[in-house]
Amino acid sequence: MQNFSAYPQLYSPQVLQAMVLTQQGDHFQAKMRVRQRHVLTVVMDTTYEISFGRLDPSAGTASPTAH
Repeated sequence: MQNFSAYPQLYSPQVLQAMVLTQQGDHFQAKMRVRQRHVLTVVMDTTYEISFGRLDPSAGTASPTAH
């Protein structure tokens, strides 16, 4: 999940671009360009604050907040 540069391939066609702006341990600020197609097509540049954590040794969690 922390490989943001792979998001356009993993989440195509919605994610057009993804990049990490800052990282401090398991806390990231990432920027993504996303596309939503409905009646109209909308392209949005979004910024996310993301904190990764562990539920237990075998399972993880991510808490994204969009700006």
